[in-house]
Amino acid sequence: MIPRMSKEILIKLTPLEPYFLGSDRTFHYGEKDIRRIGKSDYFVKSEKIPSQTTIFGILRYLGVQSRTVDYDLGDSERYIGASSFQFDSPGQTFGKINKISPLFMMNCNSGRFYVRTPFNHNKSSAAVSSSGYKCFYPFREFTELIFTNGDICDEQIIPLDYNAKDWLTDSFMDIDNREIIESPELFFERDYIGVDTNKSKDAFFKMQYVQLKEGYCFAFYAVIDDDFPEITDKIIYMGRRKSAFSVTVECSGESSWSRCKQSIGKAIGIEGYPFRYFASDTYLKSIPGGNPLESLLSHCRFSVIQTKTLREYTTNYNKTSQKDRFKKSDELFRLIRAGSVIYPKDGHTLSIENMVNDNHFFTIGMNCII
Repeated sequence: MIPRMSKEILIKLTPLEPYFLGSDRTFHYGEKDIRRIGKSDYFVKSEKIPSQTTIFGILRYLGVQSRTVDYDLGDSERYIGASSFQFDSPGQTFGKINKISPLFMMNCNSGRFYVRTPFNHNKSSAAVSSSGYKCFYPFREFTELIFTNGDICDEQIIPLDYNAKDWLTDSFMDIDNREIIESPELFFERDYIGVDTNKSKDAFFKMQYVQLKEGYCFAFYAVIDDDFPEITDKIIYMGRRKSAFSVTVECSGESSWSRCKQSIGKAIGIEGYPFRYFASDTYLKSIPGGNPLESLLSHCRFSVIQTKTLREYTTNYNKTSQKDRFKKSDELFRLIRAGSVIYPKDGHTLSIENMVNDNHFFTIGMNCII
């Protein structure tokens, strides 16, 4: 058998206008809930960052040979696979697409990469760099506690230097020098007011769009076979109202994402209690009769975790109407947000790895823990 030859490319997505990216909590909670509640929300708010499933869908779209309204997807299956990514279909293959990296922010002028700042960042103690930016500084002072429940002893740690008034960081970290940019410096809210002409009352609604700061873009690495269709720079349309995004592609060289992971590891590898950083949104494997998140926490001495919910957005290209072609599933998936951190108990690291190690999700850049 002739070995498959692959290459790694860098894809940049630059919003050309304010955009609206949906999630489970932006519109409504599935068709069943719409029928139960009787109406959808009148105020909806965009996510700041595209999901991993979204950017993987963009790569698949870029590999489609013909994008006319009546094209036959079968002509492109050997390049991009037969269907969209599905959580519960671990046997899926995607043609000439091998995998992608987690999404990150990029300064288009300097070429610097930014990832979600770990949530254990101590904002009140962070040092300031010569450039005037605060730098990532994790909790360092902990006290150890032992809880007993019958014959069971549970060892925990809590940070002594945590200030509840600071709340959790909402920022992005330069993976080379640990400098931090706060989200409000990168993302600006834009409100749009509308009227639903199909209603006689409660017709007003507001949509909160997001505008990305000029000079920044979203970016991700993709590993594809050498004979994947050539991707040229172009404009694509994404989100609720099909906002315009510029797509540019660069050959990145071999193992560029691996070097990025090493840089992230060095940036967060400061002396103190060892912790694990979720560089991407992460889906935990289901546990019969149990809660996956509770099971994960049972292996940890301390954690700083945020979660998000997601519903699959499926596409049926055999349908001709837009209404029938796209559908959001009723099933709800809960993910650990990128930026979360956990401090494993001694001897429990392997159990944690077994909960997140899943090649199916590695393919779309999820479940990346550093």
